[in-house]
Amino acid sequence: GADGSLPVRLTTNDDLDDWPVWSPDSTHLVFQGDQDSDLELYSIAAGGGPLKRLTESPGEDAEPAWG
Repeated sequence: GADGSLPVRLTTNDDLDDWPVWSPDSTHLVFQGDQDSDLELYSIAAGGGPLKRLTESPGEDAEPAWG
């Protein structure tokens, strides 16, 4: 849950996916991930599912936040 109860791993990239931030409605998480040797931002539904890549740039994209 958004309160930290009942944690469930949503990604398989262990130490390379981090800095998760809940969406305001607690239905999604945005996080920084290194899926292909380049740090980008991704989102995923709180219940799991496919990753959605949010950025695609040659530089590192880090420290996500909801606007």
